[in-house]
Amino acid sequence: MSHPLAGARPIRLRLALGAGLAAAACLAAAPTGASAAFTTPPCNGSSVNGIGASFQTTNKATWIANFENTPPPSGCAGASGGIPPSVGYNPAGSGAGRRSLGESGDPPSAGNPRCARATATRFGSSDEPPSATQKAQMENGETVSGTAAAPCTGGDLRSTDNGILRVIPVVQGAIPIVVNMPRTTDPTPTICQVDPASSNSLPSNATGAGRFKTTNDLWEKAWAGDITTWGQLVPGITGTGCSGQPIVRAVREDSSGTTFAFKDWLLNVQTAPRSPNWNSSGLVNQRWPADPGPSPTETATFRRGPQNQGVAAEVNANQGSIGYVELSIARQQGFDATTTSGQLATAITDATFWVPLADPNNTTFEEPTHDPLGYRATAVTRGANCRSVAYRNIPGGADPTAGDWGSVTGVNSAGTGSYGTCSLSYDLAFDDNAVVFPAALGTDLASEETKARTLKDFLFAELSEFNQVQANNVDYARLPTAIHVLAIQGVDKIGFNKAGDTPPPGPNPPPPPGGPGPSGTPGGGSAPAPGVSQAGATFTISGALVESDGSIRMTYQTTGAGALDAIAQAKTSAKKKKGKRKRKPKAKTIVYGRGVGSTNQAGPMQIVIQPSAQAKAALRKGALKVDIVLTFRPASGAPSTQSRTVSVKLKPRKKKKKK
Repeated sequence: MSHPLAGARPIRLRLALGAGLAAAACLAAAPTGASAAFTTPPCNGSSVNGIGASFQTTNKATWIANFENTPPPSGCAGASGGIPPSVGYNPAGSGAGRRSLGESGDPPSAGNPRCARATATRFGSSDEPPSATQKAQMENGETVSGTAAAPCTGGDLRSTDNGILRVIPVVQGAIPIVVNMPRTTDPTPTICQVDPASSNSLPSNATGAGRFKTTNDLWEKAWAGDITTWGQLVPGITGTGCSGQPIVRAVREDSSGTTFAFKDWLLNVQTAPRSPNWNSSGLVNQRWPADPGPSPTETATFRRGPQNQGVAAEVNANQGSIGYVELSIARQQGFDATTTSGQLATAITDATFWVPLADPNNTTFEEPTHDPLGYRATAVTRGANCRSVAYRNIPGGADPTAGDWGSVTGVNSAGTGSYGTCSLSYDLAFDDNAVVFPAALGTDLASEETKARTLKDFLFAELSEFNQVQANNVDYARLPTAIHVLAIQGVDKIGFNKAGDTPPPGPNPPPPPGGPGPSGTPGGGSAPAPGVSQAGATFTISGALVESDGSIRMTYQTTGAGALDAIAQAKTSAKKKKGKRKRKPKAKTIVYGRGVGSTNQAGPMQIVIQPSAQAKAALRKGALKVDIVLTFRPASGAPSTQSRTVSVKLKPRKKKKKK
């Protein structure tokens, strides 16, 4: 992260890129306490494991592969001179991710009744941001007592392991409704169709076969069990016996952030409040209106499956079923539509597909894919239709990722042209693992630091420009710029063995200054996070100074908040092979250094790029001409890019005089 310059004694950040990874240090005046630097260099940590959202199955697999196989800042390959540290991820569900860090789960069947933290994992992922109570459970750690019906009671087992939890948005995605069309009751059943002349018809089913549209109100009633037949859900359905075929609901059997986000959409599109209402304490995550009982209870018309993949399997197996599945998994499980002949075909020939959803006014129907033709199995362009979502209730204050994200929502976003069920997905990590884990698990500080080092490296890699673009390519959507900036700032503050941190006070810590704002207020609070609402911020390069060790100190000026990607490359001659005729060696491009930084205010900033191991080896042979490209992504508005070329030469070491 970059820092403002302050008079004669500038506060500056060195991006620790000696091993190539952009790892930013914390703000000296961070409100959560002083930040201690890692003694373990970037990309030199040990393996680390996480657990959580099945929503993130595809993007996590992509990002982990990039982390282990690409150079910084999107990975650690080649940065340490050896095998990069590995990251493991178990997509067991958002509830599992939160419980691994000390959340209890939902009473009366809480799965972690004493709020103990798992021993094997160091981060959790969730599409359901923790509520203030859940966050406090994770921050306070294990309790003296607790039961499934009354979890986490009797007070803190130990106060020495209390720590600050950071809620870090990493990606956004869509949750399409997927269906398996009912069949006719003819002696030889066929797929029920939709009357091309009905209001339920889409251009893709001009022949009557294939996908359909219906109102949000009818979808909400179907998921609540108020309407139970396909003729009620899709009045234009045709075929012998089709209108009377029962609707089979397929839902998650586990505690799920995908369920939370989907119920959030149902809450927003309902025409009248329910009792108990969607996502209320009376209708906990795994319970549904008119369901047959607690999970895993099932009937012929109410099915349950584990994770997104399990729901997809239930829909594929049951004719006349409806489900909800994250977009990339829906495509993997065959819910993109098979067409008659190629990309330009209009007739759908299969029975399983996702459906478009209406905007808040039930006038325009939007696809879950960024490409309007992305529903087709032959579609080339990937990406979720979430890039224009206006998220509401973002925490304000000086340190948003340490605040309460429990009421953040982007569902049914008005006037954006996005799919109705878009959601953020988060990684959850502690601000200082030295405080949280050794006291509870008996691990030593040195081994704990190597895990924390890899975790911070991986979080930064997830937020790199390369991996955010990759999210678009695997059916997710990159973070909105303002939220991307907040996420980078949050990871930036993570340190190890900090001095002066104060544990959160009690089971319900107060929200950060400014607090979450009213519904519909991006940025949150009566005053948004500094700089986040400033539109169209730009930057200019003021100067570049080469230091004696080959580090390049860039000074630049910004007009507002934003995130910076710095990429430095140099050309070096390849080594001439022995026994070959004299030829001019081919030039080879190497990564000199890379980094990400951010600022939440206007003013002069500095960023220091240190040479990678490859660059240092090349510098020992002679001077290098280094091309630096800096891309600044303002909190709102279009990114801008500037470049600078500098010559770098190491100063020779002074020889000691012989006595």
